[in-house]
Amino acid sequence: MDGPNEGVFLHRLPGYRSPLPPVRADLTRSGANVPHQYARWLEESPHGPLHDARRLLGLRRVVVPLRPLSPPDAPRVKAFRRRAREGTLAPVLLWFVTPLDGWLILDGHDRAVAALAEGSDPECVTVERLVDEDVRRRQSRTLTDEHEWRAAALARRPGTEHQRRRLAQGLGTALADLPCEAARTVAWPRPGGPATWGDLDARAMFECPRD
Repeated sequence: MDGPNEGVFLHRLPGYRSPLPPVRADLTRSGANVPHQYARWLEESPHGPLHDARRLLGLRRVVVPLRPLSPPDAPRVKAFRRRAREGTLAPVLLWFVTPLDGWLILDGHDRAVAALAEGSDPECVTVERLVDEDVRRRQSRTLTDEHEWRAAALARRPGTEHQRRRLAQGLGTALADLPCEAARTVAWPRPGGPATWGDLDARAMFECPRD
């Protein structure tokens, strides 16, 4: 914002709940692929924040919590601190929100506190929306069509098995290198329409009533 109104203020209302079920210790102890498990839970969650879209899961460090953080000596945090010392603490799940240009904690508030209390940065899994699948599909189709044309030409020539293997490897590399650009966050409409939104806005009022 310009002038004296620069900066962004966040107001957190009570009642947030994670879209993930409780993350049990045996998930990390089993050596399971935790980001993939988080992705499945998000797909199955009836109250998750994500629309249908291409998503990228990666690693990042913690930013904005969606509920008040527990004290380091809270019973649940103490249990997580033991896991942190064991090296079996599940990652915190973060969601990138483009209007904030930052990350929100979707799941793992107490795990984040536990890791910090033990003197380490919380390990995090991030989820962000990517560009339209149609764009990537067209790029993929172009690469695949070119590969099939060249492979068919090689197949008509004897002694080209090695070249065809190299060609297939090149296609796999090219497909893996297609850009994964982040797209803007899409919000869900507020149930109840403008009246409900007005009530929410009133509860989150800042210093100036006209803001």
